[in-house]
Amino acid sequence: QLQLPVKSADSKSKKDSGRKQESVSGKTRLASELSGNEDIYLRTVWTRSYHLVSEIYRIVGDEKIMGSEKMSQATAVKFRKALLKKEHLESFNVLGTGRSGRAQCDVVTEKAGMGKVKHPRGNHLHSFWINRIAEGYLRKGAKVKIGETISGHEVDIGVEIEDKKLGIEVVITGLVIENIPKNLEYYDEMLILCIDNAMKKKITKQIAGLDEEIRKRVTIELLKNYFIPL
Repeated sequence: QLQLPVKSADSKSKKDSGRKQESVSGKTRLASELSGNEDIYLRTVWTRSYHLVSEIYRIVGDEKIMGSEKMSQATAVKFRKALLKKEHLESFNVLGTGRSGRAQCDVVTEKAGMGKVKHPRGNHLHSFWINRIAEGYLRKGAKVKIGETISGHEVDIGVEIEDKKLGIEVVITGLVIENIPKNLEYYDEMLILCIDNAMKKKITKQIAGLDEEIRKRVTIELLKNYFIPL
């Protein structure tokens, strides 16, 4: 699986106010702050960036993956709630700010002490979708590059598949429309994926102002139609 976050490594054991710390996958954090099962759940989220909560529940309940650390969904729900309360996890809806429902994704916070997570392409929501879209094309056998530089600016995802070059923009808050003609000097086509119908309508209206030959090579869709389960 393609993973976006770049996590800082710190394998040295440290002390904080005289309390013992433990190393988890090359990271250090306070051992006394979490129970054993909370620790297991937190490590699972940390090592599987940008999975839905439902996917994490499935993973921690899989004996082939977790072995003796396997836990029921009820247990996983309990420890997730505890980690959210301690602010070691934060949650967001992958369908956008203000949305409710089951499409939730958790990320480990810096308060958990497991290292910093940088976002190469914006915030958690943007990074989630770039990860999922890129993963989908990787599974199709495509060559994928995140943050491909074209004419002095970056395109979210560059894809080469079946002798065709495709540029993909993940649009959460807006798009620099003036870059589209520049992108199409390199790509055969552009795919613009919007967070919701309102954004799709806005981008469609903006694209309508471009030359017809440019418009023919641009496809505008909703992100949720390109979701890839992990």
